[in-house]
Amino acid sequence: MIQIKVTADVLGARRTITRIDGALKNFNEPLQQIREYMRKKIERNFRDQGSSFKEPWRPLRKATVEFKAWRAQAGQISGINIDKPLIATGEMKNSFIYNIRRNSLIISNTAPYFLKHQSADGRSRVITTWQGQRVTLPRRVMMKFENTERKHSLNIINRWLNTKVRGSTGRGTGRSRSSGFQSPEQAFGLGQAR
Repeated sequence: MIQIKVTADVLGARRTITRIDGALKNFNEPLQQIREYMRKKIERNFRDQGSSFKEPWRPLRKATVEFKAWRAQAGQISGINIDKPLIATGEMKNSFIYNIRRNSLIISNTAPYFLKHQSADGRSRVITTWQGQRVTLPRRVMMKFENTERKHSLNIINRWLNTKVRGSTGRGTGRSRSSGFQSPEQAFGLGQAR
């Protein structure tokens, strides 16, 4: 008679699950990598004037360039890049904040006119100029979290999860084709930016 005997190492499995649980409680490492990726992408977007997020910025109107030239002569702003959008003082570009708290990355901008430029709603981009005219600012997307950014972020999280799980189970560090887990998007509810 041939017999097959399967024995489960329940205590060993519990220890492994406990190690994996401990390893996955702090997502700071992948969030720091995502923060750095987004920081570089936002900076590149300013250099490329919107092209990094596939939404090129419309050139400045002649009146705006003239006003910026006047401000530069008056010493109010640098004379560099007076013909480029959103680069008068550097405040907009330098007002991005990247906070990691409670396993979340929050990217925001504190410049008072950030939402005026970023908004898709034309009514919220209406301003009154120094000459008293009401104009609608052109939309200038400075940050975005869509498919490209989501996929890159998920790849960072997947690599980190694979490393943590392999380290917790004592398995080798070679790259496996499948981790056997749900995608982080499913498992951790990664959704669209609000």
